[in-house]
Amino acid sequence: MTDNADHNEHKTDLRRQAERELAARGDRVPTETEEIERALHELRVHQIELEMQNEELRRAHIDLETSQRRYWELFDLAPVAYFTLRPNNLIVDANQAAARLLGHERAFLRSRPFSNFVGPNEIESFYGFRNRLLKTHRPCSCELTMRQAENGRFLIARLDGLALRDDQDNITELRLAATDVTEQRQAERALQAAHDDLERRVHQRTAELARTVEELRRSNADLQQFAYVASHDLQEPLRMVTSFVQLLKIRCGDKLPGECYHYIDVAVEGALRMQALVKDLLDYSRLTTRAQEPQPIEAADVVAAVLENLRMTIDETHARVDVGELPAVLADPTHLLQVFQNLIENALKFRSEAPPHIRIAARRADGWWQFDVADNGIGMDPQYFDKIFVIFQRLHNRQKYPGTGIGLALCKKIIERHGGKIWVDSQPGQGTTVHFTLPAA
Repeated sequence: MTDNADHNEHKTDLRRQAERELAARGDRVPTETEEIERALHELRVHQIELEMQNEELRRAHIDLETSQRRYWELFDLAPVAYFTLRPNNLIVDANQAAARLLGHERAFLRSRPFSNFVGPNEIESFYGFRNRLLKTHRPCSCELTMRQAENGRFLIARLDGLALRDDQDNITELRLAATDVTEQRQAERALQAAHDDLERRVHQRTAELARTVEELRRSNADLQQFAYVASHDLQEPLRMVTSFVQLLKIRCGDKLPGECYHYIDVAVEGALRMQALVKDLLDYSRLTTRAQEPQPIEAADVVAAVLENLRMTIDETHARVDVGELPAVLADPTHLLQVFQNLIENALKFRSEAPPHIRIAARRADGWWQFDVADNGIGMDPQYFDKIFVIFQRLHNRQKYPGTGIGLALCKKIIERHGGKIWVDSQPGQGTTVHFTLPAA
């Protein structure tokens, strides 16, 4: 009803415009009767109406052609492949991108079943996709393998489709947009293959590392047990050797040639060094076999106990020991005592001609306590800073500075077992400062 009313109103407007134009022309047809004059007037009005309608139709036709040309250019020059299909699967039209995608001329594609260009193993998938389009009012999508004519190769295409319907909800055509996703899928497969290979290698490497760690754990346990047993069992034979060699010197006395006394002294000295080495090895092995859980302990009490143990050496060397305010830390009491004992013994041993001056201090450092044990001894060259923490490494000859070369290695292992760090600052002739960190209590 609304359309008819609009049409009648439009005709009325045209008639009024035609009458105005006719009046403006001022044409008069000489007639004998008013009827003929009115008839001619009506004819002229209708003629002008038709002319105006024709002009409107011509302009509408031009607009329609312009719109169609614009649509066609957009459709034909679009970079995405577009297909228009009848509901029975026949191709109505395809743009240039679609022709390039399949490697055929556009004329060849028209009126051919779209399924002709689908990979043989994907026909069922395509018809399933088409049936979804026919049954739903929503856009649908799928991925299919499609065949190119130029080289016979297959490509992977993503199809996005929509079914167009008329006023009675009948499907008039299907519109498809096809995108070549072959390179993308190949890249994804390559990436997935690389990921799977990497994951396989990681699992393989993890298993190998787990086996290696287990072997190292067993090996370390065996070595620690061996070191402990060997060190423990060697002590008694060494004591026997030392005792009997010294007894030989006492009993035989003047019955031995003069050089034999020297040999006996060398043997006793070697046995005593061996005893010291065995003791240090035993201490080193006990770091893991007899370690205690860290507990809050006053570092000042530990240092006081060490100074009492070394009282005789301190007095003999006229050493001065300054101890600052020391905090409580989380540590194994026995191991912490070993650290301070080794560091203070080294400060007393590697002294210069001046009486030893040892300073022990502590300061807070990022939630930890940093301890500094400084002396005024002979010092060392910085190139040896790492070497001194390696077991059995010595910088000086045994005659001048006796020792086993285990002390600082023992300190390093203890500190690292507590999660801390140990390092040294020194220059030849300017003394040495050993720093180490421990967790606060």
